[in-house]
Amino acid sequence: MRTIITGSRNIWDYQILIHALDYWAYPITAVLSPRQTAADRLGERYARDMARTLVPFVADYTRLGPGAGGTRNKLMVNDADAAIILWDGHSPEYIASLMDEQDKPYLVHISQAGYR
Repeated sequence: MRTIITGSRNIWDYQILIHALDYWAYPITAVLSPRQTAADRLGERYARDMARTLVPFVADYTRLGPGAGGTRNKLMVNDADAAIILWDGHSPEYIASLMDEQDKPYLVHISQAGYR
């Protein structure tokens, strides 16, 4: 499945992603990444480590202005089959609501460890 791996901007511990994958029932054939920091970079590392295709989705703030991130997220969810979201339990989480709207499977893994 083409899987978004993303999450809170303060989760940097790769083992948190590995632990979340223990609860993931779907094969990951490609990793879709919003190319921000922290959890997104963990997904990119996973793609490299597991020899999966990495599909970057970069927000075009120059052309689209402040709404670029939301536009990028919608395009990414349209292209995805599923998502793994590493969440700190506090920061806003937008991808899950977009996945719900399209009735696509996702896992929200809550962790308060691995912060920077």
